[in-house]
Amino acid sequence: MNKNEEGIGKTECDMYKIMSLTLGGGTPGDSYQISLFPGDDVYYLRGKLSRQRRWEEKPQILQHTVKVSADWVNNLLSELKNANIPLWPPEALGCDGDFYSLSIGSSYGGATYKWWSVPPVGWEIFPKVARQIIDEFSKDLPE
Repeated sequence: MNKNEEGIGKTECDMYKIMSLTLGGGTPGDSYQISLFPGDDVYYLRGKLSRQRRWEEKPQILQHTVKVSADWVNNLLSELKNANIPLWPPEALGCDGDFYSLSIGSSYGGATYKWWSVPPVGWEIFPKVARQIIDEFSKDLPE
């Protein structure tokens, strides 16, 4: 397997993806697409930030990779594993906000959770995890 400069396998990385987060889209602001991959002794958050301040502006795309410790990942996954998440949440309606999508697992099996702005009752863990991922991914990005 070929590895890039971050130590992530180029040909097999999607196969070993642990988690993916998508936030935003459709309105000006910051939109994220971030994935978590295992490395040799560490993990990587890899993705992009699309930043658009006004409709008439072309989005600025920032691609970024961040090393994260195994402890950070284990704490994040432990929070998710210990959560009691209802399989079928109640519908939520609204007219303003962001869409979120959190996929957990690998190409061999997993689950994808989608919500709009405020999560359904019982899914409160997801925005908490999303915020942790976004904060860690963004800490070295320009404002």
